[in-house]
Amino acid sequence: MEKLTRLIGNLSLALGIIAASLTGFFLIKPIPVCLIVALMTGLFGFISSSIYVMLNLRYMVSVKKINPGIISMFLSSAPVILVLISNAMRK
Repeated sequence: MEKLTRLIGNLSLALGIIAASLTGFFLIKPIPVCLIVALMTGLFGFISSSIYVMLNLRYMVSVKKINPGIISMFLSSAPVILVLISNAMRK
């Protein structure tokens, strides 16, 4: 179970980094497809990081205060925050 939990943690961290980097790329060169892919990647990253945090709390795989699941949640929420800020600035 420990290997599976670490694999899910690394996957969620990778998806969070991809979502955050695509969001940054969208800010540099606004391509609508890039934002859609960033939102989808962020959604999958958020789901996998939630699973990682749940498994980590249940089986106590690592007892660090800051684990990859929490960092991935913040990185995966970057596209959603961008959409909310852009909608708020338009109104």
